[in-house]
Amino acid sequence: MVEEFSHVLVEMLMRQEIDFILCYDVPDLPQFSRIALLQEDFVLITPPGLRKGKTVTFAESLEHSLAMPESGNAVRNSVAQLARDLGLELKVAYEVRSISAMKSLVSRGMASTIFPYSLVLDEVGAGKLDAYPIVTPAVRHTLFLASSTQHGPFRNEAGLTGAVRSSLKGFLEALGPLAEPLWVQTD
Repeated sequence: MVEEFSHVLVEMLMRQEIDFILCYDVPDLPQFSRIALLQEDFVLITPPGLRKGKTVTFAESLEHSLAMPESGNAVRNSVAQLARDLGLELKVAYEVRSISAMKSLVSRGMASTIFPYSLVLDEVGAGKLDAYPIVTPAVRHTLFLASSTQHGPFRNEAGLTGAVRSSLKGFLEALGPLAEPLWVQTD
């Protein structure tokens, strides 16, 4: 899933340049029809071997020297909003535009970051980075299939939704307990 361009897709859908989008945190606006597909938890990403515990509290994750996306990014907004809600301060040591640059800072031991586990599956699997689920409270975002209500109903919305849900099953398996479908799964 490409996180960096979710806001661009939402803007394109709003301008009716595209018919539907599959992206995170689509705003609840009258001009959008949204189908929530899954929720994914964010994790604290560190260099390998930095922490011994299996989880980290949200407050503990904010104590790290953090590399985060620029203001306005959906991931940054989610983390910043939760910090404000809890009366905590989000201190960003490195404001970075690309996910690969954040991963590079973390792998070199210069920072940690907070973002969805799906963005580091390969690196964690290869032992290049460590990921720690954030608890108390968890930070989550929702993946939506969305279309414009200004076009009227999608001709085969049920078929499209079913195909997308089917294709997400492998993604859900890879994420394990860090994601949950928002529909009843049948095999």
